[in-house]
Parts: sequence; structure tokens; C-alpha cells
Amino acid sequence: MGGTKDGELKYPNFGCNKKPDCSTSILSKMTQIAAIAIALLKGEVISIRTAFDMFGCTNAPREIGRSIERKFGVQVSRTPTKFKPRYGKAGMYYRYRLNRTDYNAEGIQKMTAYVQKEMSPSNPKTMKEKKNLNTIKQLSFYE
Repeated sequence: MGGTKDGELKYPNFGCNKKPDCSTSILSKMTQIAAIAIALLKGEVISIRTAFDMFGCTNAPREIGRSIERKFGVQVSRTPTKFKPRYGKAGMYYRYRLNRTDYNAEGIQKMTAYVQKEMSPSNPKTMKEKKNLNTIKQLSFYE
């Protein structure tokens, strides 16, 4: 069944013959709030779908409102986006973006400090954590 010629699995630690997807680290100690904050600080646009795919967040509007806006005192812009699903009834969802304005400057500094604290800069465990840490260090220069 697709194993090696001896019938052994190619990747026995993962119990399969398919190469495992290691893009997300199970060992990562980053919180969901830190992951959302990093994405917003990078300038990424977050929607309900991308929040679920990237962070495992099932309710992006609530998390962005509670965990980002209220916690750090920033205002995240919401862009309504209309769509028409295969069943015909039109709907709407929002895309969230952090605007770099004077109003958000203090909150962006708080977000950067929080993310730097959460990232454990002395010893990042994965390449993704190292890349995110370098991004956060670069973002702190633009404040």
C-alpha cells in the first residue's frame, strides 16, 4: 500500500507514507493573540477564512475586537466584502487591517512589545518563529 518495498512506512514517526506538513509547528509557544498581532503588524489583511486557516481562530471579529482593539487600544479598519455563494443568496464578510496612523501609534508600540515578549527572543524553536521575530524587530524600527 504505497510503503517502502519491505512494507515499512516512509515516515514512521507520523504513521504515514506521505511527507508531513511542517509549516506550522506543534511546539510553538506563540499565543493566538500574538499570531494575529504579528499578521496585523506585517500589514496583512485578515478575514474570517484567513483567520481560521492561519490561526485556528473560529470567530475573527470577536478576537480582533477583544484581543487586539481593546487590549492594545488600536482601531482596526473593517472593509465589507460582498460575495455570492453557490446557493445563490448573497452575503457579506469583513476584511480587517491595522492602519498605521497617529491614533494607533501608541497601540502599535504596545502590540510590538507584547509580541516581542511572547516570541521568547533568546531561542526561537522553528524557522517560522525566527522569521517572525526578525519581522517584529524590523517593525519596531518604523515606530
